[in-house]
Amino acid sequence: MDCYILDGTALLFRSFFSIGQMETRDGTPANGVFGALQSLIKFLTSQMPRHVAIAFDVAPTTFRNEIFPGYKANRGEAPEDLIPQFDLMREMVKALRFPNFGVHGYEADDVMGTLALQMKKAGFRVLMSTGDKDISQVVDDRIHLFDMKTEEIHGPAEVEEKMGVKPSQILELLAIQGDSVDNIPGVKGIGGKTALAILQAGLNVPEIAAKPKLLDSVELRGKATVIRKLQDGLADYELSKDLARIRTDVPLEVEDNLAYGGPDESSWRFVQQLGFHGPAERLRALVAKYAARQA
Repeated sequence: MDCYILDGTALLFRSFFSIGQMETRDGTPANGVFGALQSLIKFLTSQMPRHVAIAFDVAPTTFRNEIFPGYKANRGEAPEDLIPQFDLMREMVKALRFPNFGVHGYEADDVMGTLALQMKKAGFRVLMSTGDKDISQVVDDRIHLFDMKTEEIHGPAEVEEKMGVKPSQILELLAIQGDSVDNIPGVKGIGGKTALAILQAGLNVPEIAAKPKLLDSVELRGKATVIRKLQDGLADYELSKDLARIRTDVPLEVEDNLAYGGPDESSWRFVQQLGFHGPAERLRALVAKYAARQA
């Protein structure tokens, strides 16, 4: 049986930047929530999930900012029209009766990783949907990625084809090359190609730093320089690894294996009150569909 875990924060951001300005009946900016709602209705209609959860960021800073104040410091402030939509998004998700989780001090990815591991242990195949490549590090034979747009499912083979390394090596890859999106430093002077060559040879930074001759079998230019950079960059490597690691031990409780009975009459009424008439009608049809399945 499948369990879906969706990144609600990522869905809101993606929808906000893809849909023009619009408001609810009371004047609250709502383009992101409107787009997210349409995506969720499409998802529910096509997948009819029996087990699902939505994860959220709940604060702009987490434990990662405590260990590295520069984490995500390269990002600007959230657009003014987006700020009130965070709360509205949570309200909408609750109105649609989705199990949803957000834990202070952690990111949505950490919540997703924790839920994925718990549901895997409960016997489910877990399908995670997010725009963050970091989550690929938890993919395995029972935890896969799910694209809400294309409905494609990507397992370990697809991740390796895209990233160039196995899911179990993605954390090492990010620790070496860094991540400019999240301002994770990585090892100074070591780029993606060198990082891939090291990992595809089955090596890692601490091994090479301690035993440089291990790099002899790897086809790389300027090996002496690479070795020096790896040795000098051990502290940044360890820091970057801590920043990029998806936590799977977030303190949260899962009830009823994230069982989902679908939206109900109050769900479409909530959407209708927002002034989203088209989605409200589609949601009303979905309510009937779920009710028929349970009959």
